[in-house]
Amino acid sequence: MPARSIALLAGLLAACACAAHGAVAPSARARGGVRVRMRRAPRAACRALAVVWEECDGCQVLRPSTAEPRAIVHFLGGVFASPSPQVLYRHMLQRLASKGYVIVANPYAVDFDYLATADSILERYEMALPEVQRRCGAELPQFAVGHSLGALMHTTIGSLFAESMPRYAGAALIAHNNKQLRDAVPGFEDIVVPTLAPYSEISRLPSYRAFIDSASALRKSSIALARDVVGTSPATAAYAAILDDVAEISSLVDQVPSLFEGIAAGQREFTPTPDELRRALRTSYALPRTLVASFSQDSIDESDALEACLQGKPGVERLRLGGTHLTPLAPDPTSLPASLLRQTLPASAQFDDLVSTVQASAMRDLDTLVDQIDEWARRVLRENAAAQR
Repeated sequence: MPARSIALLAGLLAACACAAHGAVAPSARARGGVRVRMRRAPRAACRALAVVWEECDGCQVLRPSTAEPRAIVHFLGGVFASPSPQVLYRHMLQRLASKGYVIVANPYAVDFDYLATADSILERYEMALPEVQRRCGAELPQFAVGHSLGALMHTTIGSLFAESMPRYAGAALIAHNNKQLRDAVPGFEDIVVPTLAPYSEISRLPSYRAFIDSASALRKSSIALARDVVGTSPATAAYAAILDDVAEISSLVDQVPSLFEGIAAGQREFTPTPDELRRALRTSYALPRTLVASFSQDSIDESDALEACLQGKPGVERLRLGGTHLTPLAPDPTSLPASLLRQTLPASAQFDDLVSTVQASAMRDLDTLVDQIDEWARRVLRENAAAQR
């Protein structure tokens, strides 16, 4: 594979941050233009991963440590965080949990098929939900919250899986994007496609899959070796936790070969297309309440177009905030990884002041986002409760 193909990876995934998605084998059936899914029985109970995060049938669950749970948040992240949303959105999700929400962070992979992706998301969530409800409350209302492509997946579920989607009280859609691949990736037709053309032949070589599997095994064994070096003592627990995060984030690499193979094989667009999804939003979107949130500095946001598609739908509200497309990913500046990063940066009072200013601004924007989502969700719950009296 040409070296420049590898060099394109970061740019390709970054530009696809609102569009490229993944899936396992779908179990959906079409009925009248709306996807209807076959439900499967839930498996066993959740397995605790750490002090607060738990693994539950492939989802990552964070329960409020002090507050009484008021609702469940089904969270979908962007493509960089799609395999491990609990790591890259940790601060945002912990802030939401501190306000009384049970977080169910739903991982997924990278692919071109939106319907298969949405189907796999729902399947995983439905497997985890019964155990979450058993532990936290069977009657807890549910909210869909998504950032970037996660917002797009929730709108796909809310329109093309309307008959089988969970009974959400509402959806908070952050920095929604529904671009075509050629618009999402600069130079896609002129640079990316020709560069990856040889990949089609390479992927058919007998040694190709063995190489991919060996590279994945090497990465995992290296992380395991690092864990052995760090040890399990209380003094090194924080560093062991960082290695756990590295292992989770590095799983994104496993999705790259299939993405390259698809492009090399001639895939040029996601399905359904952006126009088809917009039509589905206008005709079939079924969530009762929707908060459309965007940031002031976000050139790839399409929240205005989403709002236009939802015109005339009940309960649609618009939220405009300061920040960027990456605001929901802002890390806690007091965390150990952030502290270690600062120690590696140049030491100067002027540089430290700049870093502190940027961090403070990012935290302020993120905290405002969380507060606004919380305020909106509380209002939805109050109004729903009043309507039932």
